[in-house]
Amino acid sequence: GKTRLNTGLWNDTDRRVYLTRMAASSVEASLTNPKVVVVDCLTTHWMREFLSDQILKICPTLPIGFILLERELSFLEVTQIAHLRQQTGHPLDPETLLKFRSAFEPWDSTKIPCAVVTNPGNGQLEVLLERTRQAIQSL
Repeated sequence: GKTRLNTGLWNDTDRRVYLTRMAASSVEASLTNPKVVVVDCLTTHWMREFLSDQILKICPTLPIGFILLERELSFLEVTQIAHLRQQTGHPLDPETLLKFRSAFEPWDSTKIPCAVVTNPGNGQLEVLLERTRQAIQSL
């Protein structure tokens, strides 16, 4: 899957397989840890709802919520992030990253709770962590 993703061949069928596996792993992790946090970039409504539906098929009583991290980025920051990703073998240039970021659909689901967290950036991890804790508690 990673090869397909990195070569641009990743498609919705691959995404469904990935999200189904993520759902199963989330439910499995919840058996030993009541608070499971899954991190991923689910850009579209259908992916968020598909993941939720897959989790609920396996465990209808598992509570689900999403936290959306928002952050404004300058073009310099986008360039730096793309460069860091390239160093790890991901073929990402600034234009592709900007296109990816613009593909995020806003939250509109009334059936899945969501909290929005603004990432302050600039390495302020303690602030981000506290905001994320508050979002988890609100869900």
